[in-house]
Amino acid sequence: MPSGVSAPTLARYRSMYNIHIGPYIGSKRMIDVSPIDLQQCLNQCGGMSDTLISVVRSILKDVFHRARAARLIPVDPAEDLVAPKGYSGSRRALTDLERRQVLETAETHKYGLWVLTMLYTGMRPGETAALTWANVDFDRSEIHVVAARETGTKNSKGPKTESGKRDIPMIPELKRRLLAEHDRLQPGPFDLVFPSRLGGIVSRNPMLNRWKSFRTAAGLSDDVTAYHLRHTFATDLQRAGVPINVARDLLGHSDISMTAKVYTHRDGDTLHRSMQLYSDLQAAIGGNG
Repeated sequence: MPSGVSAPTLARYRSMYNIHIGPYIGSKRMIDVSPIDLQQCLNQCGGMSDTLISVVRSILKDVFHRARAARLIPVDPAEDLVAPKGYSGSRRALTDLERRQVLETAETHKYGLWVLTMLYTGMRPGETAALTWANVDFDRSEIHVVAARETGTKNSKGPKTESGKRDIPMIPELKRRLLAEHDRLQPGPFDLVFPSRLGGIVSRNPMLNRWKSFRTAAGLSDDVTAYHLRHTFATDLQRAGVPINVARDLLGHSDISMTAKVYTHRDGDTLHRSMQLYSDLQAAIGGNG
């Protein structure tokens, strides 16, 4: 291990290289890498977090600066790299590449099913902590959200508002994964779906550590949080054309204005699909006349 580099940091940089750098320039000799190659490599991070873009850019610049200083290459192709536009904060959906990273990692990671549950249901992390098998309704293909971890404790309590209590239909993939886990564990109805090591409710810090473990394995930026999965679910609902009032119910928002903060995102495909529905209606009305 390089001097002064911790194991988690080294694992993070290896992951960054494997996902964001290696597939684009890994097969080339350093002397054959052009500024265009590096800019294209960096551009594929566009739309991801500003932090991730900054890290990838720093890796590229550092590697080729050192190679130039050691006279391994005649010129530094990373000198004029321009960072693409990214996003900051938690109110954004995962990019397509980040989604692929999440889905691929979830296939084998020990916390993969937990992550998929948040991605495919929009449940808050605290709600997943209090979820019992009794509330995973395989007959109706629904998850009944009736409780959440109480802030600062290892106890559960009802949602803050009545709207927090809700039924979320399971997509087939999530139902399949949860059913397989149920068959493997043979749990009691009131056993937690995602318990602590001792079988109780996972408190905040251990849950954060679980997310960090998954995030590192997936090669996601440090500022990607579990709440990005909830925001991705909300954005997917909009892209699928789900009405905002239905999305409000699925997300457990007490005020539709909270849902509107997500649904203000204008997706071109969604707009065109919506207008096609409108066009079909007009054609049907005209045909009846």
